[in-house]
Amino acid sequence: MNMPAHETRDLPPRGILLGLAGIFVLITLTGFGVAALLQAIATAPPPDRLPPPSREGPPLLSDPRAERVAVEERGRARLAGYGWADRAEGLAHIPIDRAMALTAARGWQDPEEKR
Repeated sequence: MNMPAHETRDLPPRGILLGLAGIFVLITLTGFGVAALLQAIATAPPPDRLPPPSREGPPLLSDPRAERVAVEERGRARLAGYGWADRAEGLAHIPIDRAMALTAARGWQDPEEKR
């Protein structure tokens, strides 16, 4: 039996050339697409600018320290006092020390279980 010394089934040169031409065309089209996008971005009008801020602006605190102290005092008063959280629902707040003692004595009650 006579065996050839090389591969007898080669790829057709026409197919190889068509594939390379297709790749070249895709690369060229991509380059033109990128150039068109860059040109569109460069010639686009700038975005509308926001109007200048009004002269009034946000209210400024005249004494930030005093405001902070007042907020802290209101917070401490709420933590240490009794009052209504939601009067229509019948929910009140109690001093935090009392709430912790009640929770320790009764255990944690999941509010979702009551509904």
